[in-house]
Amino acid sequence: MQEGYTQLIMRRPNLDGLPDLVIPDGYTLRTYKDGDEAAWDAIVGPMSSKGFINEIKNHRFFSPERVKLICRDDVPVATATAWEDEGGDLTTAVVHMVGTDTAYRGQGLGFAVTNAVLHHMQRQGKASVYLSTDDFRVPAIKIYLKLGFEPDLTKPGHTERWEILHKKLAGGEGA
Repeated sequence: MQEGYTQLIMRRPNLDGLPDLVIPDGYTLRTYKDGDEAAWDAIVGPMSSKGFINEIKNHRFFSPERVKLICRDDVPVATATAWEDEGGDLTTAVVHMVGTDTAYRGQGLGFAVTNAVLHHMQRQGKASVYLSTDDFRVPAIKIYLKLGFEPDLTKPGHTERWEILHKKLAGGEGA
């Protein structure tokens, strides 16, 4: 990454009006169970150099019901995690480590698993949610916008980066 680079932040100011939770035909939604670590590592791959054990399981926020998995024949192919705000804001949640196996992209699984995490957060009584992402994750950003997330423009340089992203999105990039 370039020096001074910061991830983009997207916020959903509330959890009202979430889309119905629909899992595409042929897939199931479940939570983490022992033995899923290697599948999670394969899905998330380069986003986490730490791997599931160090990124998620050994973290103080870990609990199995926070890790949502969409499976094909009980094999995880997409994941997202309901996380806590590191700053200690108990009313705000974080969408963490969203990924879909490359062989299964374009089937609505990223949308479904992220939406599952949002529904989990709503049931937990969270008032708002945010996530961090990268400019090159255009397909993921399209999903987040569709789920009601909005760009946070408070960091230096982010307004310009979002202007570029909006042009890419308007031009159909990442479709």
